[in-house]
Amino acid sequence: MLLKCKALIRRAAALTISLLLVLGQTAIPLSALATDTATLPTLRLYYNLTAEDPAPQSLDVTASLYAGQPVYWATLPEQAFSLPVSLEVIPAVQDETITYAPSAVTAQNASAVDGVSLSATVSVMQNGTPVAIYPLYLSTVALPPETPVNGWVTVTYFDVTNNTTLDSQSVELTPGSHTLTPDRASEFAGYELVDPSQSYTVNVANDGTVDIPEVVFNLQAVQQPEEPKNGFVTVIYYDVTNNAALDSQAVELTPGSHTLTPDRASEFAGYELVDPNQSYTVNVANDGTVDIPEVIFNLQVPAPQNGFVTVTYFDVTNNTALDSQTVELTPGSHTLTPERASEFAGYELVDPNQS
Repeated sequence: MLLKCKALIRRAAALTISLLLVLGQTAIPLSALATDTATLPTLRLYYNLTAEDPAPQSLDVTASLYAGQPVYWATLPEQAFSLPVSLEVIPAVQDETITYAPSAVTAQNASAVDGVSLSATVSVMQNGTPVAIYPLYLSTVALPPETPVNGWVTVTYFDVTNNTTLDSQSVELTPGSHTLTPDRASEFAGYELVDPSQSYTVNVANDGTVDIPEVVFNLQAVQQPEEPKNGFVTVIYYDVTNNAALDSQAVELTPGSHTLTPDRASEFAGYELVDPNQSYTVNVANDGTVDIPEVIFNLQVPAPQNGFVTVTYFDVTNNTALDSQTVELTPGSHTLTPERASEFAGYELVDPNQS
């Protein structure tokens, strides 16, 4: 802050040095404004190098901008400072409402535009009212270069979520062009830049003036992700034969994609799956919602199936099979007897009652 105050003091001093007193600016024509030195008058100086000079020498001096303000600076030989110097005002623009009143010249050998070592002033009048005063410096050296003055820019980090300022600082910049980026954005926990590519190009003049006095970087609160929640799916095993639910359970699933298969079908004795390949793909969102809240695996009572029995007639005398046939039997109890024994001539049943 001390540095900023010093810069402001220097800038105020520069304004004082120029002695530009603009009164009623809206009434002053362009020819009297201090922003365009081409409209300002030329000062013609008359000086002598010796007291014996038959006639004074002359030097035309035009205004220069110093610290943004008009200054007249004339370089004269050292001998001229010990003799009288006078000046004449030559207007650059003819305007009957504008008149000039130069002061008497007190020759001082100036070394800087300091507001103290000036040798004369030129008052500008509009319709008899003073509107500006310009200083004249005399020196044995050329006008020294301006001392650059740093400029200040207010850098603000703004929370657009809550419409409040998170931080605001004055940043000192040297004369020249500067690109300001939100390099402090990471300091604000829980926030992110609305536009990570946001930047400003700020130009600082030698007198410390800036073209963008304040830059604002917008931040927004970071949306915290919700804690993942498990979802629930109702798994039903359904008996399509008797049109009844055999079992129904709520199954908990973590967020993500899951393939559900009828892995409990074997628990239901006397049933078989209608489609052994049946499965469901269930997706669970982070908030626990599921895209398929209920899955059904269909079971049925198997249809009756015939059985098969091999019936063999065996020759025990010669230890060989006389005949062997597969007999199909319907579900149930069946009594098999050697009803075909008579077909084998020369043989008799070892046990006629065998069944």
